[in-house]
Amino acid sequence: MINNTNFDILGPSYKLAASKHIVPENQATIIFSHGLEGGKDGSKWKEWSASLPNHGFNVVRFNYRGCGKHTDYPSDGDFFNTTLTSRISDYDLVVNSLPDFGMDSFSVGAVGSSFGGMVVAASSNPKCKAIVLIATPFSLDFDFETQTSSGCIELESGEFLSGEFRKDVVLYDIGEALKRYKIPTLIIHGSEDEVVPVDHAFKLYNFIEAPRELYIIEGADHSLTRLSHRNEAISLITTWMIEHL
Repeated sequence: MINNTNFDILGPSYKLAASKHIVPENQATIIFSHGLEGGKDGSKWKEWSASLPNHGFNVVRFNYRGCGKHTDYPSDGDFFNTTLTSRISDYDLVVNSLPDFGMDSFSVGAVGSSFGGMVVAASSNPKCKAIVLIATPFSLDFDFETQTSSGCIELESGEFLSGEFRKDVVLYDIGEALKRYKIPTLIIHGSEDEVVPVDHAFKLYNFIEAPRELYIIEGADHSLTRLSHRNEAISLITTWMIEHL
């Protein structure tokens, strides 16, 4: 029986809202890292959380600071202050806190989507033994935002980020981070991704000096909106984690 529980992960002065899906005999744990404006309760994360425990994995999904505010279980913090550095800090907190919640920290995998994939790669947390990057940017050199006169960034959704977001993200080289990480990496990208051009997947792939595979899901958009595309992705993820965790 899968034990589904909401819980808080405590940071230095904030808490992250999280959910864990545990089957007692499972040892390996997979962490989900959502995208820039996403959250742990997105439909694909919920579906995959129900699937992976049946294949021998515990699952932890969480909201980054400032995320989940339109749900019953938001994390602390203000989305406006989001940076890649702050998200790496949150992600590492989750990975390093697993033993506090009865989960093994020696057999850990991570699945990152979009900006959440950049976080997983840039963190290069040594406790992770295998990762999956879905619709992940190689860099943020494409037009996804508008800078206001005050220096803030206005996203297409109407949300705002401080000008520190742009200053911070350029400090990271995701390709070089993956090269140094040397960790088994699966890259999944939709052929019709309307947010992150598909060539970013090939750029990521070419930097990895470890076991790696690249799958382009034909017809899939950035969010894997269609159920058939999400099912294809979770099948690939499951096979990858079984092989490498």
